[in-house]
Amino acid sequence: PTYGYWYQRFNHGLHKRMGDVVRSDFAITASIMNALLATLNEEWEDAANWETRAKIAEMAFVLVSGYCCGLRGEEIVKADLAGFLKYLEVGKQDAEHPHVIVPLIGRIKGETGERYHMCVLARETKSGIQGGIWADRLEAVNKERGRHRGPLFRTKKGHRAKIGDFENEFLERLVRLKIARPGLFEPGIDIAESYSLFR
Repeated sequence: PTYGYWYQRFNHGLHKRMGDVVRSDFAITASIMNALLATLNEEWEDAANWETRAKIAEMAFVLVSGYCCGLRGEEIVKADLAGFLKYLEVGKQDAEHPHVIVPLIGRIKGETGERYHMCVLARETKSGIQGGIWADRLEAVNKERGRHRGPLFRTKKGHRAKIGDFENEFLERLVRLKIARPGLFEPGIDIAESYSLFR
């Protein structure tokens, strides 16, 4: 009986009238983002090798591009390396509005996935987020590895990374930041329940 037309209409009406419990993720504030990037910057300065720097730069640029471009989880990792490198210098040299282009490739926001979906972020926002520095560092890391095309974020095997590959590190960083600077977060908040890179 639950596959019948009447039941489906009844169920639809039920959900419309009663509503569903929806728990959205907490938003990352500019002060939390700046604090995360400051710790990543310290780690970058102290890093002993390019492999460590690569992980740091990728994590930072996942945060910056997701935050400044308003991208949801799996959209972030659709960034293309060749397009990123192609437009990086152009954006850096813009005297009036220095910027970074984040070219996404694939099915995004109803597009066919055959061409780039261009996202633009300021090299430095008014709230102090320095996307340009992390873009330059990500460029240096890829040049050091001899990479010029393919996914911007990739696994050790060379496949495009999934946003879940960054999730645990993101949550661990937030937990450490909450311990170091509890005033940035709401009292009693559970980081694992309240934050996610997926949304």
